[in-house]
Amino acid sequence: MTLRHQYTKAEQRNVNGSNVRTINFEGNGVFFPTTTNSTALELNSSLGNNASNNLIIGYTSVFDDRDPIGTDFPYVTIEDGDGSIRFGSEQFSTANQLDQKIFTITNNLKLYKGKHTITLGTHNEFYSIYNLFIRQNFGSYRFGSLNDFWEIPLLIIVPLMTDHIL
Repeated sequence: MTLRHQYTKAEQRNVNGSNVRTINFEGNGVFFPTTTNSTALELNSSLGNNASNNLIIGYTSVFDDRDPIGTDFPYVTIEDGDGSIRFGSEQFSTANQLDQKIFTITNNLKLYKGKHTITLGTHNEFYSIYNLFIRQNFGSYRFGSLNDFWEIPLLIIVPLMTDHIL
C-alpha cells in the first residue's frame, strides 16, 4: 500500500510591458496565484499466481485566483497619434477564479493466461468545478485622444462593457 501527496503553491506576476508605441502602467498587469493539492492511495494485490489487482483512489483540488495588480480601477486606453497610453485594472482578471475538486477511482484486475494478460478495469472521475469570469468588471474606457481624456468629466462616464471610442 502506498499513500502519496503532492502540494504545489505558485505565484506569477505578469506586467504588460511598454514599447515604442504603447505606454503601459504597472497596474494593468496580472497576479496569478495557484494552489494544487493531490493525494492518492494505491493498493497492489496478488491474487494467487494467475491474477493481480491495482486499486488507486485519488483526490485533487486546484484553486486559481487571477487578480489585477494594484487597486481596483477601470481599464483606460488613450489613443495618442500612432501610440496609446493604458492604465487601470487588467480587463480580464478583475473577476477570474477557478476552483476544481476531482475524486478518482481506478481499479484494474489482471488475469494471466500463459503468454497473455487480460485486464479488466475501470477509471471513474467525479468532479466539481466553479468558474468565475467577469470581464471588465470595473469598466473599460477608450478615448480617441489625450484631449478627449481631459475634456470629458469622469462623473458623467457610464461604464462600458465593450471598447468604444469616446
